[in-house]
Amino acid sequence: MALDLIIEINFSDVTMVEGRGNYKNIKRIFNEDPLNPETWMLESHMTIMWQTEPEAPLPMSGFFEANIHAFSNGDITIMSCALPQGVSRDIEVFSSWAQFNHWNRPKLSNDLVEGQIVQWKHYWDTYLVDSDLLERKFGEREANQFSIDSDNQDMSN
Repeated sequence: MALDLIIEINFSDVTMVEGRGNYKNIKRIFNEDPLNPETWMLESHMTIMWQTEPEAPLPMSGFFEANIHAFSNGDITIMSCALPQGVSRDIEVFSSWAQFNHWNRPKLSNDLVEGQIVQWKHYWDTYLVDSDLLERKFGEREANQFSIDSDNQDMSN
């Protein structure tokens, strides 16, 4: 079941602000200036505040704050953040936002994952984030294709 969300996102990096966080817009900004490098990395502090539509049957809201690196190849890496306590929708919202805005599935930096492997494994197992460290430790995840069964409206893989 998809959530209708109201999202406010802020970046400290000027190019991320100008491109509204959208990979295609940011890539266009870099391509328009011949003096810009072909490969690039933007470092930004970001905050996401989100909430479900007020009419939602079960209103929810959240706040996610992180330092990210965004790369010319479409990768976006969470370098540091306050890991939500328990299972939180904040990582799901960030991952969905990133992919909707044409970034690859977010990656986790190895430094972020070390010491918090158990906590991050849930988000990795559910394909919300990618992690080289978790893949080395637990092996490659099985390829899953998630779809909605139109007859039952259930999520299945």
